[in-house]
Amino acid sequence: ICVRSEMASQDARLNNAYQQVMRQLATKNAERLALRSEQRSWLKARDYECKVDQETINNSCLVAKTAVRADELESMIRF
Repeated sequence: ICVRSEMASQDARLNNAYQQVMRQLATKNAERLALRSEQRSWLKARDYECKVDQETINNSCLVAKTAVRADELESMIRF
């Protein structure tokens, strides 16, 4: 239950940071497309790397990788 709560928190951070960076890139279409492609690739890689087997996901791995990616995206936000 704790891992689910932490995952929800980190996922919210990730989504918020991603949306903020995308808004900042509103007039830079090529950069927006690149970020979207990068994010999709990152999601696939995260899910693959955290997969234990066909039916099992390592939730701690998901939380950790999501937190790191949220940090990366947050560092791209211009205040």
